[in-house]
Order: sequence, then structure tokens, then C-alpha cells
Amino acid sequence: MKYPLRSLLAVAVAAALPAIVHAANVDEPWYVGGKVGWSDYYSKDYGLGLTDGDTSNSDKVGAGAFVGYQFNDWFALEGGYDWLGKEGIRNAAGLEAKQRFQGIQLSGKFSTPVTDKLDAYARLGVMGYRASGAFGDKHDGAAPLAALGLEYNIDRNWSTRFEYQYTNHLGKAEDNGLRADNGLLSLGVAYHFGGAPAPVPVAAPAPAPVAAAPQVMEFKLNGDVLFAFNSAKLNDAGQAELATIVQQIKTAQPQQAAINIAGYTDRIGSDAYNLKLSKERAASVGDFLVSQGIPASIITAEGFGKADPVVACDNVAPRAELIKCLQPNRRVIIRAIGQTVQQ
Repeated sequence: MKYPLRSLLAVAVAAALPAIVHAANVDEPWYVGGKVGWSDYYSKDYGLGLTDGDTSNSDKVGAGAFVGYQFNDWFALEGGYDWLGKEGIRNAAGLEAKQRFQGIQLSGKFSTPVTDKLDAYARLGVMGYRASGAFGDKHDGAAPLAALGLEYNIDRNWSTRFEYQYTNHLGKAEDNGLRADNGLLSLGVAYHFGGAPAPVPVAAPAPAPVAAAPQVMEFKLNGDVLFAFNSAKLNDAGQAELATIVQQIKTAQPQQAAINIAGYTDRIGSDAYNLKLSKERAASVGDFLVSQGIPASIITAEGFGKADPVVACDNVAPRAELIKCLQPNRRVIIRAIGQTVQQ
């Protein structure tokens, strides 16, 4: 049975139309290309009285052109024209002629990535072919084909491919004098229409500095280390300890800092005397911080007298023992509150 090429092409296009319509929403899917390579024939079956003839190297040149529609990353539909070269035939009289094979093919192309730019693929489809008889006869038919290849994406528009295509059972020995399989090893190039330009990298805006939670540095100082009993004058040991604290505050470099100094006494003596003494001690500490380079504008000094005692010592006597027991209540507390900035 003979199948005219026009009829086979019509059937192939009609079968492909539903898939093309379904994929119409794919961006920029079309591509075209061409290929050229080495064509050879295998499993040859000759007609009555015919044998293998001479075939030159030029007869073994194969070529083709194709158009494709990329449905998604892994599947495309391709159609195209293939020239499969010539094959020499000799008749019983010793005369030689050339058998020509060409066809229009339709195939599905299945791809998988190997690297970012290289894909491996397989094609499966059918070829509507024409075998032009060496001695004037011809045969039109359909033959299955399969191909394996590698495709390298040069840039967003161009790619190149290396492929081996095998077409089974071309021709009919009774009609055109030869039935054979064909292998076509080819190198091709394809142009992909309208590839979207590579996105221009945009530097992300630097995040605005975020204020961290307030940083609190608290120092609880023994009043008996800073001052003599019943005195608001800093001694040498007290100045040395405060100098160390000043250095810690400067090292932390808190922004929007505020330093609060709270002075406390024990319960020995009147409330008024203890309140006055606690304020004087807090002021002495503040004055020392200013002398060490801490701005006076961020310092507040307060006295609270005997408030908020740490220990009670209710049943302690005599006086010397009571003074010793109440030592934890005689204290100065420095709180440096500020914020660091997270970049």
C-alpha cells in the first residue's frame, strides 16, 4: 500500500494540532534548525535481480531541517525534512543506479539536564518517506524512527546538537527495488525565538539599622570600699574601682546612654542624716565619672537613705557588730542604660 507524502504530512499535522493548541500559553516556545552528517544503510533487502552497487562517500551525506515547539522543560514536538542520501544498486545486466531516500518526520523530543547548559534527549516518531527507485520506480510509505542526542545551549537563542537517528524499514523491495534501515549521525544547530533576556541583577537595598533592645550595665559597689564610715569622700580604693567601671562603659559605647547612680546607707542614725549621706555619696560618684570623661548631661545621682535594705540584722549587738552586719546595705549602684545598633 502506498502513502503519498502529502497525505502523511496532513495526518501528522492533524494529530499534533491538539497538543499545540493546549501549549499555546507557553512563552516563546518555537525554534528552527538544521543538521548535516553521515548517512548509511543497514539490513538491506533487494528486489528480484538486484544487488548491492557502488556508493560513493558523497552519496552518504545526509542533511535535514526541523522546526520545534517546546511544551515545557522536558518535552518538545519536532517536525522536519530529512535527506538520507543515496544507495547504489546493480541490476542483473550489470547496470548501476542510485536509490534515493527522503522524508518528512514528526517526533516527540524528551530531554533531561546533564549540566546547566547540556541536555541529553531522545526522540521517538514516524517518517513519511519517499524512496525514489534506482530504475525509475518509487515507493511512498511510513517508517518508525528513534534518535538519541546531546544538546548544548550556547546562549538564550542558540543551541547545537549531536545526534544519531535510526529509521526502520525504508522502501519496499518489490516496488523501488530496496528496503533498508537508515542511520544518520549528524551535527545540528537550532535558533530559539525570542528567548527572554537574562534578568539584570539588582542589588538588594541595605537593611536599615535596627535598634536593639536597651543594653543595661549594672554595677553594685560596696559602700565601705568607696568611702570611710559616715563619709561621702571617695578613697583611693574607691576611685580605682570606679575607674575600671568607667573603662567598661566606654568600651561598650552605648548610644543614647543614660547613667543612674543610686546611693544607700544602713539604718544607723536618723532618716534625714542617712538620706543626706546617701545623696552626697551618689553625687561624689557622679563627679568622679565626669572627671573621667563621662558627659554630665547623661548622669543622674540620687540618694535613698536606708530604703530597700539587703539585710535586717534585727538581733545584732553590740554596735560594732551591728555596723559590720549592716555592711551590705551601705552600697552604691550604677546603672548604665543605652542601645547598640545592629547593622
